[in-house]
Amino acid sequence: MRQYWRELAKVATRPVIFQTTGGTAYKGPVPSVKLMIELAKQYPHFG
Repeated sequence: MRQYWRELAKVATRPVIFQTTGGTAYKGPVPSVKLMIELAKQYPHFG
């Protein structure tokens, strides 16, 4: 997941919103707070 977000950050020119929940039926991965902070520090334009 980390690599996916990093690659997106490299090409994103608009704000990106992290969806951390998809409701009770969502069973996919959720980015950790640690990962979101790491990405924000590395890519300040990302979100």
